[in-house]
Formats: sequence, structure tokens, C-alpha cells
Amino acid sequence: MKANKQNKEEHAMPNIVLSRIEVR
Repeated sequence: MKANKQNKEEHAMPNIVLSRIEVR
């Protein structure tokens, strides 16, 4: 369960970075 939560957080991080690049 803990690993699953970390995996989700790791996936959200790159998502935010991609969104920031799209805004640029």
C-alpha cells in the first residue's frame, strides 16, 4: 500500500512538470 502511494505521487510530479511546459 505504501509503495502504491509513493508510485502515485511520483506519477503526479511529472504530470505537473508536463503541465508547466505546456503552459510555456
